[in-house]
Amino acid sequence: MRSEQQLTIMNKSLEAIGLIVIHASHLEREIESLCTFFIDRFPRSECPNTAGTRKKIQWMQKCIKQLNTNQLIDLSKKLDKANNLLSKRNDIVHGQIFISDLPDQLICINERASSKQKRLMSSELFKLAEDINISHTNLSFGTVSKLVCAIYEEHA
Repeated sequence: MRSEQQLTIMNKSLEAIGLIVIHASHLEREIESLCTFFIDRFPRSECPNTAGTRKKIQWMQKCIKQLNTNQLIDLSKKLDKANNLLSKRNDIVHGQIFISDLPDQLICINERASSKQKRLMSSELFKLAEDINISHTNLSFGTVSKLVCAIYEEHA
């Protein structure tokens, strides 16, 4: 039987994981939107709409390198950050989560992750959700579209 404290920890952690999932879905949609800027100049056949987000980021990174402009260095860094955050999300979402005996900790076991077993505090989960939301904001259509449009005007 679980104690009241364990249930509270689990509920807080589930709330944080829910926020991670929601914010990550918005981030993934933003990444797909960014892909559309590159379609006119680069064949999308190697990265169809159905490709995973990691593949889309790799494709955009390749496009950015081919454009060979310093104006897109910031975008490249933001895509790297998004990829890193989504990888952390995957480790949690695709893992098995258990309540730890230690206060305010969960154990996440994921055989596919680089670290097979990891202890997580709910505060870390909330921080990941916040970081993913910030990454989404940093890649938002309004700010990046101006940058990408400038590149197309320069290389048209």
